[in-house]
Amino acid sequence: MSGAGASAERSADVELRGLHKRYGGVVAVESLDLRAEPGEFVSLLGPSGCGKTTTLRAIAGLTPPDGGLVIIGGRVMNDVPVHRRGLGLVPQNYALFPHMTVMENVTFGLRMRRTAPADVERKAREALGTVQLAGLEDRYPRQLSGGQQQRVALARCLVVGPTVLLLDEPLGALDKKLREAMQVELKSLQRQVGITTIFVTHDQEEALTMSDRGDASRAPPAVRDAPGDLRGPAEPIRGRVHRGVQLPGRAGGRAGRGGPPGPHERRGPRLHLRARGAQPG
Repeated sequence: MSGAGASAERSADVELRGLHKRYGGVVAVESLDLRAEPGEFVSLLGPSGCGKTTTLRAIAGLTPPDGGLVIIGGRVMNDVPVHRRGLGLVPQNYALFPHMTVMENVTFGLRMRRTAPADVERKAREALGTVQLAGLEDRYPRQLSGGQQQRVALARCLVVGPTVLLLDEPLGALDKKLREAMQVELKSLQRQVGITTIFVTHDQEEALTMSDRGDASRAPPAVRDAPGDLRGPAEPIRGRVHRGVQLPGRAGGRAGRGGPPGPHERRGPRLHLRARGAQPG
């Protein structure tokens, strides 16, 4: 391997090699390769129920893979617990503590790490300033708009200094106007902080708007034809992803939240993830 190639290999903040996960007889993710470079905004785009959240949870350490490697910062993390991976996760529902104020929510991670009290307040106020929530420290989540709640969840992640930010459809619960505004704000914040970000979405336009890699003119067709009711068994994420672009082969399906399908749930069809310029199979 050349020196430049070796340097590229070392530079990835997150790398998946042959990731595989099944729930009983259902394969959720199959032989998935992914690289996210430092400071890159990478989207996992595909139909609901195809394994995007399972992939994100495997990176976070919440869902152990059945095969393959999860590598963060050059270190294999398969057996490393969640709290030692140095990641920040914003789930779709934000998971704010309703009985805590904005300040208490943001400082929760620091207090659990037994950070010095003076540093806790300083870092929390810096994080709240970064997400433009200064002055709302004493409010409770129920007193905030959806966009403000999302920014509290982001501040809570950023305040502990994660190396990678994982976002699981954080805009899904917002109305269209606010969703579009938050796309711009979230991307601007990510660039400002410079943190490597992996973003899960089923919205093609959202992924192309926010991702660093997603040149539609050079990528394969993002969505192929699929039956409207998507009859038939679910199929997993399969294939390779090189250096960030994730464009799906087919669309459809119902929301799946990183676990096996329920008794009445239809999962989406196969999602092929390819490198830019790759030809459909």
